[in-house]
Amino acid sequence: MSYKTSESLKGYNREYYQRNRKHLLEKQREKNRRLAGNRRKWLVEYKRTLSCIRCGENHPATLTFHHKKSTDKSFEIGNAIALGVSLQKLIAEIEKCKVLCANCHAKEHLAHLFD
Repeated sequence: MSYKTSESLKGYNREYYQRNRKHLLEKQREKNRRLAGNRRKWLVEYKRTLSCIRCGENHPATLTFHHKKSTDKSFEIGNAIALGVSLQKLIAEIEKCKVLCANCHAKEHLAHLFD
């Protein structure tokens, strides 16, 4: 099917989307869920290789990422999956962080209050 102008192609695409909107949106939701699940699994597996730099705790559920410089922070690692951040951006953001367990992370933030 060839179109003589880009406007006629745009018109066809608009009509196609309107006719198939429900199906196309569901397909996109499924894809987003699958990709988020893949990123979530990757993050848990990655955390299994880490430990807290202060106390050595290594259970993945307790480990958090603390940004070394708050000015370098693009997003919170914990929210990245819900935000739909790509794996490449997630890895780049993790590189700006140090790994702390939840307790040491809380102590780190408490210490900043008294600086």
